[in-house]
Amino acid sequence: MIQGARILVSAFILTLPSAVLAQEARKPTLTVSAGIGAKPEYEGADTYEPLPLLAFDHENRFIEVRSRGLGIEADFVPALTFQAGPLARYRGGRDDDVDNSAVAALSEVGESIELGAYIGGGAPLQRLGINDPGIVAGRLSFAHDVNEGHDGFLVEGSLSFIRPVTDDLKAIVSLSTSYASGRYMDAFFDVSAADSVASGLAPFSANAGFKDVGITGVIRYAFTDNWSAAFIGNYTRLVGDAADSSIVKQAGSPNQFFSGISINYKAF
Repeated sequence: MIQGARILVSAFILTLPSAVLAQEARKPTLTVSAGIGAKPEYEGADTYEPLPLLAFDHENRFIEVRSRGLGIEADFVPALTFQAGPLARYRGGRDDDVDNSAVAALSEVGESIELGAYIGGGAPLQRLGINDPGIVAGRLSFAHDVNEGHDGFLVEGSLSFIRPVTDDLKAIVSLSTSYASGRYMDAFFDVSAADSVASGLAPFSANAGFKDVGITGVIRYAFTDNWSAAFIGNYTRLVGDAADSSIVKQAGSPNQFFSGISINYKAF
């Protein structure tokens, strides 16, 4: 899933509460994760750059706090199959230090601090009457910029399927999409008349709407009870005005990829 100039798949291995994944009662846990990935230089780019992957998930019987990419969120709901709470995250902008000279000539987009909330839940398929050891999970979030970066909002949704392959190996597949406000689209995909003259890109005015659809795959292998590794791959396709923008059509690509590897340690 691509979010602005950052891909926030970095903590995907920790986006679902461990109690749901393990189908066990909630108990105190702490998991930390570190790795490396590669992401588009900015949203709509066809050039890539490295991205450090850092994540944590701390859970007790009252609350769960976890990182999600370049952000943090809390779960205040004690139910194992339902989560809800606030979120806060950082989103990088777009400056004149990008590889593409035409995009570098555009008006810069400032950095954003987004605040919002999310709801989500998961349940074993066997509870739904399906004879399969997998788990299905859904999530919906809303976040608004409060730092006057893009000054807009995003609504993001996903549907995930988690399946144990063996006792040590889990596979996760997630489908996602996001809806962006007009101000968000203006910031990242508009090309004004002045920008057109400076960059050579065709003028373009982007409207609010669905901006992408994506699929993420994660393979997580546990070496021991405490140590595991995750291999992450994501493909996101920009759609609507995001794909039609001259920033993407002339100077980038609607096809956005992410890949990474992460090592995880469960302290307790």
